[in-house]
Amino acid sequence: MEMTSTVISDTFTILAELPASYQLRPFRTWKQLRNAVQAIYTQLEQHHWSGNQWLALTDMSQTAIEKLNEDHDLLAGISVRFTWMGTTGLLKVAAGAPHHFTTTEIFRYIDSQCFEMGVPRTQLTWGMA
Repeated sequence: MEMTSTVISDTFTILAELPASYQLRPFRTWKQLRNAVQAIYTQLEQHHWSGNQWLALTDMSQTAIEKLNEDHDLLAGISVRFTWMGTTGLLKVAAGAPHHFTTTEIFRYIDSQCFEMGVPRTQLTWGMA
């Protein structure tokens, strides 16, 4: 049997495969970021949790990246998922109650499956979701 390997020939970008409606803006101030996230959340709420959830931020400093990655209360109580590559950050605004209900049910299911398999509770840890 011959082994083959996959070669990725294109340069990866954190913005690849985002929906056309995503927002792209430079990171300037925390206030501008909070306002942008609040605007996306409000739009989602008004459209029954459908529409753009993505905000891409350019020109982020390492300090800003670390603060956003570590301080989960930074954005006025709105849940987001954050990742970055280089100086570009990508935020996905979590869609309120429907999102929290779904993730809670998934956590509960996985917890129960692990318990039934004998996985000690001390061996299972959840991150911020």
